[in-house]
Amino acid sequence: MTAEEAIRRRRSAPRFDPGRPVPDGPIVRLLTLAGLAPSKHNLQPWRWLVVRQPGNLDRLRRASYAHPALGEATVALVVLGHHFPHRSHWGAILGQMQAGASLGPEASGRLDAEVRRDLASEPDLPCRACKDAAFASATLMIAAEGLGLATAPIDRFDPDAIRDDFGIPVDHALCGLIALGYPAPGHAEVPSLGRLPLSELCFEEHFGQPWTLGEAD
Repeated sequence: MTAEEAIRRRRSAPRFDPGRPVPDGPIVRLLTLAGLAPSKHNLQPWRWLVVRQPGNLDRLRRASYAHPALGEATVALVVLGHHFPHRSHWGAILGQMQAGASLGPEASGRLDAEVRRDLASEPDLPCRACKDAAFASATLMIAAEGLGLATAPIDRFDPDAIRDDFGIPVDHALCGLIALGYPAPGHAEVPSLGRLPLSELCFEEHFGQPWTLGEAD
């Protein structure tokens, strides 16, 4: 399946197969692919809490106001955004960037100073972390489609209950949940719900300037 095919096929799964657990291998591969998403300064602030035990899935379901997907999916991902990844991982990230981009000491020092200065002036680190986690979540859901897995994003939940039940620290934003599993057998593919044309969504050069480039085939 090509990337375009995966994007066009992806839907929020209406039903999961509760009798077919997702093996370790696909979960590891999926999270590895999601980790290739872009992030500011390559800080990769997303953190994933992988939940598979039935009792823990039930706790998440209760905290998500009995969302039906969490009654069937065999995996749930709690999507977190670390407020301060630069405090714990920037040295390692900078080292990888030095090796990959062959940065010399002078360029590395300038980059280090620039990143630290930028982060010191960031007005809302939790929001920044969740924005980057959203990029990773979108990448994950498209990758899941390509691996034959189904997903359902969940954005209505009790954050305090989830923090208490799963020990999530205060310096990690709770950005969302993703139910993950195999689609229910024999369940009809969800038809496209339709999308607005580009002429309703896009402008050229200035807000309100009409779109003239047409639509995709």
